[in-house]
Amino acid sequence: MRRRALRIAAAIAMATMAAGDLTAQQTSPPSQNRRVWTGTIDDREILLNEYDSTPIRRPVRYSQNVQVSFTFVSEDDPARAGFTRWVSRRLTWDANARSWSSIQGRECIGQGTVDLGPAKAPDATTPDQDAQMLIPCKDWDAPNVWSFIKVPNPKVRLPIIDMSMTNCEPTRRWSEGGVRYTLSVAGDAQADAVVEIDYETYAAFVPEPGRPLTFTARSASGPVRFRFELDPAGTSRFPGYATNANVDDAFFTKYNLGNLRGQYANRDPDFMFNPEHFGASAWSRREPGVVETRRAESATVVTVTAMDFGAVGRLRAYVESPDCDGSWQPVTVLVNGQPREWIAIPLDEDDNLIADALEPYRGAGSGADDDAKPDGNGMAGDGLTAFEEYRGFLVRGVGCGSETTETVYSDIVLQNQSQLAGWSDQHVRTAPDRKDLFVHTADPELALLVPAFSAATDLDVHVICESHYVDNDTRTVNVTLHGGNMRMWQGRSIARDQPQHGIRLEPVDFLGIRGLAIPVTDGDMGPPRLTKTVQVIKPRPTSSSNALRGRLELPDLVHTIVHELGHAVGIPHHGDSVDTTRWRL
Repeated sequence: MRRRALRIAAAIAMATMAAGDLTAQQTSPPSQNRRVWTGTIDDREILLNEYDSTPIRRPVRYSQNVQVSFTFVSEDDPARAGFTRWVSRRLTWDANARSWSSIQGRECIGQGTVDLGPAKAPDATTPDQDAQMLIPCKDWDAPNVWSFIKVPNPKVRLPIIDMSMTNCEPTRRWSEGGVRYTLSVAGDAQADAVVEIDYETYAAFVPEPGRPLTFTARSASGPVRFRFELDPAGTSRFPGYATNANVDDAFFTKYNLGNLRGQYANRDPDFMFNPEHFGASAWSRREPGVVETRRAESATVVTVTAMDFGAVGRLRAYVESPDCDGSWQPVTVLVNGQPREWIAIPLDEDDNLIADALEPYRGAGSGADDDAKPDGNGMAGDGLTAFEEYRGFLVRGVGCGSETTETVYSDIVLQNQSQLAGWSDQHVRTAPDRKDLFVHTADPELALLVPAFSAATDLDVHVICESHYVDNDTRTVNVTLHGGNMRMWQGRSIARDQPQHGIRLEPVDFLGIRGLAIPVTDGDMGPPRLTKTVQVIKPRPTSSSNALRGRLELPDLVHTIVHELGHAVGIPHHGDSVDTTRWRL
């Protein structure tokens, strides 16, 4: 399999090459106060809710991503006392910008490496150099159509260098005009370090509890000590580990995390350095968020472990620099040639908190709730955000633990195989373009019949246990984010203001009728939030058929379940058929 590398490299090697090229151009006196400046420029914007100027208001998708990394070398100017000259200036850029509707658009794509050469000022350029930094764009539109859309005009920006910055000062990070800049400076003798991973593995990584991702760090210029840090500001701490699941004792067994039992809690970071991967003989510092190698080495391996189905993490790497009194110096990240300050885990180029590896969620806003299928009453959405659907839900497996039932219908052979609640749960990521409904019944026999409602309505219906929502009275399904009062993270919406609810389906011995959807308040008919419970008649095998007016035949029971669940989602009485255009979630 073709392998590509994600490299985290101290850019001093580039500066050394640049300085070597310079000797072919001019001969200079011995350098004094030579300094190497490295950094990145991140000019990125994504707009998901734009429209064109026509009365139809066609949706427009807009994105701009221009990444620049640079290595400049300065020294005292021997010809001008008190002045600085620039002996080498190189930058690498990668641009991808696009804006499009169904009838028109613009696309701008380009990349390159530019040797700006020596100069008296860091931002001095020639017309030929400016031409090397032009980003080519191509417009297209449908014939005989008049419309305006917001279009990108990307440009390659030059570094902003503050000469007051001192060697080995921590990396500066700031924003100006919506563009993010970083700048580091050091003497010209720093170590060269590289961190490599298999890019295909990185790009395919989707978080789930216990899943590891490994990086290999190497030093090309000799042994060094490495430090890795999960940036607290960029690593999520979502409550629980799925949209409807909090960390409990079964969590550590199900996901082979027994060594963390008693050490990991419900609101702890969603990525960590599991001590199982970091022996004391090789690592001097072993904390959930920071690890450091004990000795200087030419290579080492670091493993990051996910603890949540929606985990978001930011990994930074450092080397111990002898030129900076042994302090830890950050290094620049290059992902497929594009500069980064850190490694984003998982890969998330559309910046929506969702792994790019899962195509159905690609390009969706994290807070979007615009499920279109099936149409129902014409209202889009099902009360769950794209992020909640991506993070996923625990649903009923082979059973819900201690529940029991007596089989009534001889053609259904049923045995509850789950003897402990939570052990047979299954995790599902729901489709962001399809509407979902959650139904809990403690009766395994009824649970086998619930899918009939999905077949009748085309809704994605999921059977859950009582532990998969708050309780039978509250019935909130997206319990973790709402229970933790978390609607936003990093400025992005992840949960709606109001929670979504499930439906309780329970068997009863006698109603006088076949079934009944009981509203929270008299007169209300759905949605699930307003439905207290759905009851259906299910006689026991030992019950008197006369008292129950005869046992329901299996088709009658299926019809009753579909009929009453229909009321629970707002379908009124109008006959025996299910009107799939009237329900609401």
